[in-house]
Amino acid sequence: MNTKPILEMLRFNLKGSFLFLSAFIGLMCLFISCDQINSPKRIEPVKIRPAIQTIVDSIAKYNQLTSSGVGFAGVRTGQWNRYEKLNKVASLAELRELTHHKNSVVRCYAYDALTARKDTYAFTLLLSHLHDTAKVSTFFGCIISEEMAGDYFLNAVTPHNSTDVGYKLSLRQKSMIDSILLFDKHIILSAKYNLLYDLKPQAQYYNRIREIAINEKMPVAIWALAKYERVNDVSIIRAAFNDLQSEDYAIRSAMLIPDNSFYPIITNIFEREWKEKLYDYQKWEILYQALAQYPKEPQTLDFFKKTIQTKDEFRYKTLGADLLIAITKYPDPVFEPLKKQIKLDKYSMEDVNRALSKTE
Repeated sequence: MNTKPILEMLRFNLKGSFLFLSAFIGLMCLFISCDQINSPKRIEPVKIRPAIQTIVDSIAKYNQLTSSGVGFAGVRTGQWNRYEKLNKVASLAELRELTHHKNSVVRCYAYDALTARKDTYAFTLLLSHLHDTAKVSTFFGCIISEEMAGDYFLNAVTPHNSTDVGYKLSLRQKSMIDSILLFDKHIILSAKYNLLYDLKPQAQYYNRIREIAINEKMPVAIWALAKYERVNDVSIIRAAFNDLQSEDYAIRSAMLIPDNSFYPIITNIFEREWKEKLYDYQKWEILYQALAQYPKEPQTLDFFKKTIQTKDEFRYKTLGADLLIAITKYPDPVFEPLKKQIKLDKYSMEDVNRALSKTE
């Protein structure tokens, strides 16, 4: 179904109202359902020529999406040769049809070929794949990974720098996609996680983010909600500490809203992690920064002194660096004597300076 006239009527950006966005999502759902991902209902299905079908069958059998060169030596793969042949000999109509193929690698390669040709229909196809959660195995350079097909489609048309080639989203289209990701409750792509993590605390999104934090299984929404720094959200954040999947986001939230009710929970986490033999590096980094929000609590200073006085050299270097980052980033007069006591080597100090130069 051609959704272009609808899209032209429903011009908006991420600053649109909740009701307008909800109306848009409701209309889009009439045309883009989850069933269309697996069994697309197109009015005039395109017949794939036998020569093209042979290439497609080979791509599906190999079932991995590779770049032009893989491994340390940048070896050219047979799968890439098949993609190039598909891109060369398939028609636009055939490629569009293949974006609905049952094999996710075929779908993604067909979409790559369309974007390489700057096919403007790529945007309509992207809209129909935002619910496409099928996994795609990829091999780019030396990295083998897995992602959802919907994320692959979106990444393929997202501008990354000025040297990008092929079809890319305009600013208006990117805003439209961001709005759909935020307000469509059924989308679970990694792109939605990234959007919530980076989203600035704007008033028009507060109710929706709070809804996600309470009702939808997306722990990152706790962090997005905390950015509003509203006291009435403390109970939601406190509840997030009860779920290990949400714990890191709850700790991060305590940096923004250092409510007294969080403190006993954070100290318990510190004592638990201190006993562990294996290090959760990310958790330790944010733990020290969360504790630094409570400089007047005697236990905070005790924990920090315990870190400096440890006899374990590896622990001293690793956690000492995290501590130095925390008390430099969130200074307080009681922390100043500790700074002078932390002695780190050149490489650890480089890590500290790198971390301090980063912005959230």
